[in-house]
Amino acid sequence: MIPYSTRYFPNHRIVHLDLKGAPPKLSYILSIIPLIKEAGGTGLLIEYEDMFPFWGNLRNISARNCYSEDDIRKIQASATQNNLVFLHFEVQLESLTRKLKCHIYFQDHHSTRSNFWSFGISP
Repeated sequence: MIPYSTRYFPNHRIVHLDLKGAPPKLSYILSIIPLIKEAGGTGLLIEYEDMFPFWGNLRNISARNCYSEDDIRKIQASATQNNLVFLHFEVQLESLTRKLKCHIYFQDHHSTRSNFWSFGISP
């Protein structure tokens, strides 16, 4: 066994929350943030996917049950209060590009949100 004094401990221990699929309620996220800090976490990486509250021309790529802008502010404030680095994460540029293309397609064809299902995308 490696002695405790010679073990490597990274400077940052980032906890990744993936909010797609069945995202937790805001109250749950806020309740675990202090636990993350208590357990030695130094940062919070949030992967919103369609749970991010896009606005303006992009609002239709958000899920109907997406977090509000106020929810995001509360999460970020809680992370800051607990001295956690707060990171927003978009999976990949390709994912965002696909969302933008879908938005343009539906805007050009005057389609509604329900047409996402026929396009093979789950809002």
